[in-house]
Amino acid sequence: RTSMRPVLSLYYVLRSPETPLSDKLLIASALSYLVLPIDLISTRRWPVIGWVDEMAAIMIAYKKVKLNKKTHYP
Repeated sequence: RTSMRPVLSLYYVLRSPETPLSDKLLIASALSYLVLPIDLISTRRWPVIGWVDEMAAIMIAYKKVKLNKKTHYP
């Protein structure tokens, strides 16, 4: 449950009309990197490192747009 919190927060900030376009692009790219099958580091060759790069992309986006997160978002 706690591991999905940054992803859901990014989604809600993405849907907010108050979020700047640059932050929306950053969030969309981080979420698409998580969902799409194309990876920079393959999880089949290096399972742990492959997951770490996906979580790093999400956490970088989360920290960048943390200022836009309102109190009513989860």
